[in-house]
Amino acid sequence: MIRYKLIVLLNSAEGKDEEFNEWFDTHHLPDALKVPGFVSGQRFRLAKDQREGASRQWTYLTEYEVETADLKSVIAELSRRLGTPAMRVTDSIAPGGSLHFFEPLTDIQFRTVQDAQS
Repeated sequence: MIRYKLIVLLNSAEGKDEEFNEWFDTHHLPDALKVPGFVSGQRFRLAKDQREGASRQWTYLTEYEVETADLKSVIAELSRRLGTPAMRVTDSIAPGGSLHFFEPLTDIQFRTVQDAQS
């Protein structure tokens, strides 16, 4: 089995930030985690402080971990559920967005005590 990352970048529709966050936290994230293969999910908001010249195109990032030997079947099931009572949609999402699955190239690496002291 491979553990993939699903990265979702979105913005809320104009004037619907509160509705968007309520829908995502209360409905969408729990619905997504019911899809077979989905292991975890966490949401993020773009930090105020960024390096100079960094894009501010997306306000919200959601990172899911998906573990499967058959990513195509997970994608098919996710697509099948989207827009049904199993995974409701909302008009509080701004048009556009980005949704991509990534596969690992390396193991996770952590800094060592020696690295922290340099």
